[in-house]
Amino acid sequence: MKKIFLISRSWKNKKIKLLIEEIHKELVKIIILVNFEEELDNSTENLLKKCKNEILKKIEIVYVKPWGDASGALNIGLNKVFTNKDEPDYILIASPEVDLKKDDVEKMCNILSNNPNMLVVGFALRTDIDENLEIWERGHSFDRLKSNALRIPWNTCAMWNANLFFNNVKAFLNICDYPEILGKQSGIELQGMEDALAIAIAKKNNPKLEVGLIKTYLKWNIDKKNISNHKVKMKRKSLVYKRYENIFDGFPSLDVKYF
Repeated sequence: MKKIFLISRSWKNKKIKLLIEEIHKELVKIIILVNFEEELDNSTENLLKKCKNEILKKIEIVYVKPWGDASGALNIGLNKVFTNKDEPDYILIASPEVDLKKDDVEKMCNILSNNPNMLVVGFALRTDIDENLEIWERGHSFDRLKSNALRIPWNTCAMWNANLFFNNVKAFLNICDYPEILGKQSGIELQGMEDALAIAIAKKNNPKLEVGLIKTYLKWNIDKKNISNHKVKMKRKSLVYKRYENIFDGFPSLDVKYF
């Protein structure tokens, strides 16, 4: 059995318990990153204490401050992964917003096992929270006229080969957390897409690496109160991706192998 570590970012979200209880049997270690400034009441810790003992012994909660957008927090989680005595085979980064099942974890694991040069594989995601959303606002889009940012795996639900990640990426670049550096476009502060940048840099250094995306959509459970933020986030993905193409020399074409 492959050793899979989960990293998930969550605060004040009861769905994290549901996610863990659904997939825990596939996992060796569960690292939950909590935004300290957004959660001062230990609600995530108190919620997860209700899990069975077999799950509790796998869980480590890490309070993160400052949070940034993604890279800083995720790198803290990665440090926990790579310094653990149980050396991981794969690293699953997943949001509690995703309707991820045990079989889905197994599918990603099998794809990585059967493709030794595959750096990362993820599921295509789609939300049905609002029928008025444009297709590209709902999640992944396979329209070739749209940005490449919408056709690659995201850390919302992606499994990374731990050895290939460590040797070719090591950490997500902190520039992804700094709109002060990346700038602003169309009124949107540019940040995030640390997954795309990591893939690009890794493939530039090692062209043999592969990237996979499972075209079967998983449900992306966006809260109705967050629709406006979600629309901005989806627009930002394409803007940030284009920004990275412009500022990083030799930014490679991120060809994706679909399953």
